[in-house]
Amino acid sequence: SLQLLGGNVTLDNSTSNNVGTLAASGVSGLTYLDKAGLTIGTVGSTQGVSATGVVNIGTQLGSLNIAQKVVTTNASSTALTLNASMGSAIGADTGSNLLVSGTPTISVGSGGLARLFTGGITGSSDLASLSGLGAGSGHFRYNADESTVFSSPSWAPLSAGLNVIYREQPTASVTVASNSMTYGDVLPTLTGTVTGAVNGDSPSYAVVSRLNSTSGNVQVGSYTLTGNGLAALGYNV
Repeated sequence: SLQLLGGNVTLDNSTSNNVGTLAASGVSGLTYLDKAGLTIGTVGSTQGVSATGVVNIGTQLGSLNIAQKVVTTNASSTALTLNASMGSAIGADTGSNLLVSGTPTISVGSGGLARLFTGGITGSSDLASLSGLGAGSGHFRYNADESTVFSSPSWAPLSAGLNVIYREQPTASVTVASNSMTYGDVLPTLTGTVTGAVNGDSPSYAVVSRLNSTSGNVQVGSYTLTGNGLAALGYNV
C-alpha cells in the first residue's frame, strides 16, 4: 500500500511501481502509474485521493478499481485522468477495466474535464452510475485511448465533467424513417431505428441540403434524411 500526505508527487515508472492500494491527501498534483492492478482505497486514515492540482493515475496492465473518492479542485482540461491498462491497444477488450466499488465520488473543479479510460463496455458498466454520467448524457466515447485527439474534426469534443472513454468499439446501425409534410407546416420530428447503440447514445436526425422559401418554409421537393453523430463518438456505423 502507498499513502501520500502532501506535496506535488510524480511516480510514473509504470514498469516498476507495484502497490495494491493507493491513497493520497493534501497533495497539490499527483501522477502515479502502476505496472499491474491497482485500487484507490483506504491506507491508514486516508481514504481515496484528494488534490488541488492535476491528477493522473493509471495502470500499465490490469484493472484500476475505484473504491474511494477521487477528487480535485483543479478546473483545467486535464484536471483528472484515470486510465486502466494503458498498455492495451485501441479496439481491445482485454478484461482489464476501470471499475467502481460502492459509491465513490469522482469530481473535478467547475468547468474542469475528467477522462476515465477503460477497456470493455460491459465490463465497465458501473461507470454509468457515477454522478454526471448516465444514459443519454453524451459523455461516452469509444475506440479510443489516451493518444486520441478529441479536438480533431472527426470526433465529438469531450464535455466538462466526467467522460468515459472505451477502447472497445461498438457497431451500430441507423435506419432513418421516411416522412412527409405539407408546405407551410412545421417540420415534423425526424425519427429512425437504431440498433447496437449503448449508454443511451442516439443519432441526430437532419434534412440534407434543406432549401427554404422566402417565408422560411421548407421548399417543395424531395430531400434526403440522415441520422448522424454516432461515428463521431467512435462507433462503427
